[in-house]
Amino acid sequence: MGFTSQKSCEIVFDTLQVDDPLKSLQNMSQLLFLAIGSMSYEGKNLYFQDGGIQQLKELRLKYLYNLDSIVIYKGALHSLRKLQFREIPQLNTVPLGIQHLKKLEV
Repeated sequence: MGFTSQKSCEIVFDTLQVDDPLKSLQNMSQLLFLAIGSMSYEGKNLYFQDGGIQQLKELRLKYLYNLDSIVIYKGALHSLRKLQFREIPQLNTVPLGIQHLKKLEV
């Protein structure tokens, strides 16, 4: 992708057909805000890899009806301050690795 200087990204209606939708966003080093919603991702799992999306401050995940697992690896999202989940009915547990988000505001 040629979006390395993009500061904000909202994926709403385009269905992400890839196994790992976040992989395509890893190189967006200046990304501060990301929203994935309105059934844009139909997979069951989201993995936030070590070193990925390092400057991200706010993440919103909403209307992801198939999502049942979120994994946050140590070293991922280390600048994240705000995390919002909305209408993710299959997500029944706290995301694995959420303890790594040291700057998350409560």
